[in-house]
Amino acid sequence: MANYDYSHIKELDPNDLSMVDGLILEFAKWVRTKGYGLDVREGIARFGERIGVILNEYSAEVNLTKNQMETLSNELNQTISGLTQDSEVKNARMSLDGIIFTTLKERLDNLEENAGTVGNVVGSVDLDGSSLFIEGLDSPNSPISIDVEHNVEDDEIPFGIETIDVKNIGIEKVGSD
Repeated sequence: MANYDYSHIKELDPNDLSMVDGLILEFAKWVRTKGYGLDVREGIARFGERIGVILNEYSAEVNLTKNQMETLSNELNQTISGLTQDSEVKNARMSLDGIIFTTLKERLDNLEENAGTVGNVVGSVDLDGSSLFIEGLDSPNSPISIDVEHNVEDDEIPFGIETIDVKNIGIEKVGSD
């Protein structure tokens, strides 16, 4: 035989009822106030059903949030994996001459400002009033140095501009590996 407690509950309800679903409050009221056992049992049954509905809605919301978080996490990981490393950006700020620029944009702007126009003629140099044009190189950044070994007199220079193809220039290795 079960031991029943026939004393009344005297403690106040500690729950904040403003946070409770309206239908649950209604069903709880039925359980407390209905005089017929059938109505009390119906209130308890609906109370349980409503809790089930709320739990299913909560579960669906949790799953939706979880899927959204996974999607965002995957997108973030893809974005991060496509980014460059800090060391790569820092290295790109330094020019071949060892000049370190504050930002990569500053270096790129400097390159564009100083690049001039790149066409068939890669570079030119003023040699005491005469000009030497070099063409046929693969890149305007090719390391070229010009050592003037002999200046010709004005009467030896033909009229107009003489262009020398790079394949006709002797190349000597300068410096170490």
